[in-house]
Amino acid sequence: MKEPKIKQRKKMRFGIFDVLNYVLMVLLALIILFPFYNAIIISFLSEKELAHFNGIWPDSFTLDAYKVIFSDKWVFNGYKNSIIITVVGTIYTLFITATCAYGFSRPHFKGKSLIFNIFVFTMFFGGGMIPSYILIKNLGLMNNLLSLILPSGMSVYYMLLMRSFFINIPSSIKEAAMLDGAGEWTILFRIILPLSKPIIATVGLFTMVDYWNAWFNAMLYINSADKRPLQLALREIINSGASTSSLLLQNIEKLSTQSYTMASVVVTMLPIMFIYPFLQKYFVKGILIGGVKE
Repeated sequence: MKEPKIKQRKKMRFGIFDVLNYVLMVLLALIILFPFYNAIIISFLSEKELAHFNGIWPDSFTLDAYKVIFSDKWVFNGYKNSIIITVVGTIYTLFITATCAYGFSRPHFKGKSLIFNIFVFTMFFGGGMIPSYILIKNLGLMNNLLSLILPSGMSVYYMLLMRSFFINIPSSIKEAAMLDGAGEWTILFRIILPLSKPIIATVGLFTMVDYWNAWFNAMLYINSADKRPLQLALREIINSGASTSSLLLQNIEKLSTQSYTMASVVVTMLPIMFIYPFLQKYFVKGILIGGVKE
């Protein structure tokens, strides 16, 4: 027995929508991925090959740009400093954010509304660059990696996401733990956080990207070249329009500045790109549950 024409039309329209949706998503993915592809390809080209590059696939590749980069000590110093800042900063931020979010997720306590409103106020208004600089200087943190970590201890936005996630955890679990004699710290670290892997992974990923890509505070507070993070060194290379590496000057005939710049970009972005796949499975769940309004 044949299905009514109306149902057949609905199935056809749904199928067409799926096809168009997939086509659109593929096009958007290609648009997003092409700059990464272009940067990676150019980083492997010599100056002669770059002049004839058609934008899709070159005839030959060279590792000269990467040899120059890894022969320069700023890369290893930059990597070391960026890894220290990112690892220590992420742990520090997650601790501050989780404890604060847990406090605001608990039932009403005296002054909760006022304190919460003060936190939210800081999302929209801040003291500005000059007061921050004066504070860091008066604390004696100039030219210290702590100046790049301590001021970024907590993002109110991330705290709100984590707070919403904590609120959605059944209160019966917390009450049962309290009946067994567990304190607030025990409940947080032994019950709440193990159940909150999606939001912790999500906030942790955002935080790692923030710390890894940060360069402006380093430009303000760091004077020593051996304490510069990787992104600040990359910024100086791109802004100068030419490398200060003596090896590059020796190989200037076969290695272009653009290839060297793109190789620097690839070197700095790959670590975060490798970490993301391990956290991706928690990412969507953490955002969806953490973003639900209680």
